[in-house]
Amino acid sequence: MVDRELIITRCDQVMFCAVCGLAWFIPISIALVEWMFGIGLLAWLIKRGTIFKALMEEEGAGGWGGQARLLLLSFKPKHGALNRPLLVFLAVVIVSALLGFSPLKSLSAVLTKVLQWVMTYVIVLEAVTTRKHVRVIGLVLLASAALISINGLVQYSTGTGFIRQRTVIDGRRVMSTFRHPNDFAGWLTIILPTVFSLSFIQFFRARQGRDAFLEGSDRSGFLQSTAFIAISFAVLALAGVCLGLTYSRGGWLATGVALLIATARQPRILVPLLVAGAVFLGVFAVRMVSDRTTNIGGSMKNVFTNVSDRNTIWSEGLQLVRERPLLGIGFNNYLQTVKERGNKRQEYAHNCYLQMAAETGIAGLLAFLWIPVSLFREGLRQLPRVRDRFPHHLLLGLLTGTGAFLLHSFFDTNFYSTQLSSLLWLAVGLIPAIPRSEGQEPPPGPSHSA
Repeated sequence: MVDRELIITRCDQVMFCAVCGLAWFIPISIALVEWMFGIGLLAWLIKRGTIFKALMEEEGAGGWGGQARLLLLSFKPKHGALNRPLLVFLAVVIVSALLGFSPLKSLSAVLTKVLQWVMTYVIVLEAVTTRKHVRVIGLVLLASAALISINGLVQYSTGTGFIRQRTVIDGRRVMSTFRHPNDFAGWLTIILPTVFSLSFIQFFRARQGRDAFLEGSDRSGFLQSTAFIAISFAVLALAGVCLGLTYSRGGWLATGVALLIATARQPRILVPLLVAGAVFLGVFAVRMVSDRTTNIGGSMKNVFTNVSDRNTIWSEGLQLVRERPLLGIGFNNYLQTVKERGNKRQEYAHNCYLQMAAETGIAGLLAFLWIPVSLFREGLRQLPRVRDRFPHHLLLGLLTGTGAFLLHSFFDTNFYSTQLSSLLWLAVGLIPAIPRSEGQEPPPGPSHSA
């Protein structure tokens, strides 16, 4: 029994290290992201397999029915508000794949993409269980934001970043370690609001005494110090400049709207935010016009071309939805379908929700939207109950950032990027995990402590 407990403990430790590695490597390497997920999944399977073996020995085999019951009990994910929406979404996607244009291709993508989304959430929820875990993962995200933002600024000033040696494009648009500036902006839509909450909101709330209910419960010392807030402000400034230098209008809009919503009822925070936003637009909107006019040959012409291209792409997606409205053409069949219809560029829909509706139908889109609705409802319900200052502001930042990411996904392909989808599902797992680390949630389903 001692050996089993040791195995389970080691698996928990490996899962947490994998989650930290995932948070760190998301902007750096797709291969390492896959490795971190694989390591975390293997540890989860070993842990749950150990629990299954223990239950079999304690309760006996009891025939096939009894064994199946114990197997389901052992591998049942921790209880959470997202379990049912995720299960329904997965079921709809599988049915859509079976009835779509290329069932084998779709099912393969479901296993390698959709199931990875779900299991990332499951692993994060299982691995992040203590206040120390929350502090560590928050610091990893902050350090990652600093490193990738510095790389972006070096890329802008020298033409090449020091990580992965990627170069600027289109009038000095930075992409840092990503393949395109819009991907970098997509990453920043989650990261920047998180850092904003840890610095800007925490600072102004502390000055106003609005964080008094949190004080005394945070034992993390440095994380509530002036020095930490100053460091967070510096990282926020770096990330903000990088967001500007991506010249991603969708990224600007999504992040701005999310930050405004987060501070709408706090005028003493909203006013400085509006001033910072005005400075941001005054600098980067002018530079966007200047750089794109110089390097692309006319910014207005480029804008009209982009709008025309988007209208064409979205029209193709809408046509697919009209033809197969209920369950769509099958997951991962979009590019092949538009190619067969004469689209030589084979582009994604540049609207994740439109593409999801085309591939999985209205049923799949509604099932997916159930997930963020449940996530925000539960996250906002739990937010006042998180008493430690650092986890409280980390949770607020992740909620704000996830909202910005989902808004940005109306204009880009975030769900279909390995890096960006991994970041989304990392955040989706952390949002319910943070309140649990405070002891605010009832004990989860089957685990080694049960």
